[in-house]
Amino acid sequence: MFVRDINSAKISGNLPENVLLGTSSSFQVEGVHNLADFSARIIAPSEQEFVPKIIQISQTECRIEWVPYELGEIF
Repeated sequence: MFVRDINSAKISGNLPENVLLGTSSSFQVEGVHNLADFSARIIAPSEQEFVPKIIQISQTECRIEWVPYELGEIF
């Protein structure tokens, strides 16, 4: 995961260690004040990029959701 301004955004909680293929997975990011200025990409082991669903859950926090379809490591 790359964060442009590490001082203003951080992952809250842990990235999931194990996820089931074809099942929704998510993590939260704190410090997101404006979704228009925020973007996220999920890159599969095959290097295919996915644009995940980004959901604002509070004034400064959002949830990143995606469905993995390839085996690989989360890092």
